[in-house]
Amino acid sequence: MLLNPDVYIIGVEGTPLLKVVGEGGEPDILWQLRDIVVNALYGDEKTVATGMEKHQRGELGERIYQATEDSPAIVTTDEVAQIKKLIGESYPIVFVTPVWRMLEKLPQEPEPVEIDIPEDEETGPPRSFRMDPPPESPKTDVS
Repeated sequence: MLLNPDVYIIGVEGTPLLKVVGEGGEPDILWQLRDIVVNALYGDEKTVATGMEKHQRGELGERIYQATEDSPAIVTTDEVAQIKKLIGESYPIVFVTPVWRMLEKLPQEPEPVEIDIPEDEETGPPRSFRMDPPPESPKTDVS
């Protein structure tokens, strides 16, 4: 699945959710998917059982943080499930619902297509890809 963390979180009113900067500050920064996902992954580490889980969450958080619209993070369905679980535990409903909807609609990464060609005298050793020659042009009789 391809996760673009640069998208904005859209609230129930159909407008982007705003962050408030400082005490009584102007709401001038919009929440992005990156903010919610990375904060949930880096959340309350006291409840994380093992160093390995902390490391895995940190690696996933870095991968998502560094991703862009042009270069989205590739995430597995298990990673999306983990992210959804952590967001559900860490955030109020106003964030959980729109973010879960976004995560459930992530585009799939195209699967690579491999063609196995067995070894024979004409093709040589086995290959994992193949480029077919262009079709032959029709022969014309010029006699």
